[in-house]
Amino acid sequence: MANHETGILAKVGRPKKNRSESDPFTLAEAGIDKHLADRCRKLSRLTVVEFEAHITETRERIMNRGRRVEAVN
Repeated sequence: MANHETGILAKVGRPKKNRSESDPFTLAEAGIDKHLADRCRKLSRLTVVEFEAHITETRERIMNRGRRVEAVN
């Protein structure tokens, strides 16, 4: 949300038809899909301790199962 408030990212809604170079860029223009952005927002709400625990658990699941796991539930 902070990037939207500072004007770095465009606000949510329909994109402008006539954009100028000074307009904020969208997540799609930055190559970030909406699902990745959502997962990142969820991770950013974790405390440092919660984040470290999440990383440790995810690494253990990867090592034990050897298959793909989701980063955030």
